Amino acid sequence: MLTGAGFTKNFGGFLASEMWSQIYNHPDVQSSEKLRSLLCDDFDYESVYSRVNDDKSVSCEDKERIQSAVREAYKNLDIATKDWVFRDDSAHPVCWYTLNRLLSLFNSGREKISVFFTLNQDLFMERRSGSVCPGVPGFHAQKGGLSTTSLEESDFLVLPTEDKVNNLVETAIRGHAGPVYIKLHGSYGWVASDGSTRMVIGKNKVHTITSEPLLKAYFDLFSSAVQEDSKKMLIIGYGFGDEHINAVLADGVINHGLRIYVISSTQPKDWKKRVEEDVKYGATIISGLAGYYPYTLLEMFPKDQSETIHFKNLRRALVS
Repeated sequence: MLTGAGFTKNFGGFLASEMWSQIYNHPDVQSSEKLRSLLCDDFDYESVYSRVNDDKSVSCEDKERIQSAVREAYKNLDIATKDWVFRDDSAHPVCWYTLNRLLSLFNSGREKISVFFTLNQDLFMERRSGSVCPGVPGFHAQKGGLSTTSLEESDFLVLPTEDKVNNLVETAIRGHAGPVYIKLHGSYGWVASDGSTRMVIGKNKVHTITSEPLLKAYFDLFSSAVQEDSKKMLIIGYGFGDEHINAVLADGVINHGLRIYVISSTQPKDWKKRVEEDVKYGATIISGLAGYYPYTLLEMFPKDQSETIHFKNLRRALVS
């Protein structure tokens, strides 16, 4: 399974456009004519973030401003989702119980390892399911699960150094009972192994991934999983905007018989047109499409806890 921002959106999270507005509206950005101009000319906040941090002509003050705005945007994302619970009167009443029936299809065991990959940097799964990424200890506030506990900077985790990564990841995965949770682009609350604050955002993702030992190990695991023959991958809420991810998926389709299943609220005709025209490797990814489900998670897992025909069809496709 692979999820993007659209997955957490079902529980109150932010899409990329909403993250852009969080950053643009930040007082530090509003105090800089240059940053305002850059963000108004490019609504891909990750692209702007990279340009500002990589451009030597940008002042140190503006670099600090964009970094401050981005950090607060991710903190706000955590605040927006940390109190989510399943109730009939919830603003986002996706039935967690029936959704867990889907997640249980990805349980690992002695004979197989199933992996829940995500491109998200939010803490939703840590809070709701107690998920812990292999090679990373649980948050210090996570003694009984993060739940709704606010995350303080003192709770942030330092990622392991290169000499420890492989052993820690392999040990954590071996014998794991549930889906192995892998955050391919890092996480809010993680501090890089070199001591600097690290979240993998921006257009130079491949360089950032390869420079952080844990993220490199995660990306290698992603590539290896896709390269196993005749695998199935369920994708939820990913807009196919990351070229390095798309390249791995395309290789899986062409060379390893990867079958792709997509849950997206976009109508199939519109989704196909956008992926074909705007996505690198889009045509190849479409050629590997084995199932498309044009629904929100609420439509698939409604608050009345019923098992919808949409979910039944998806489950049949995944287990057959």
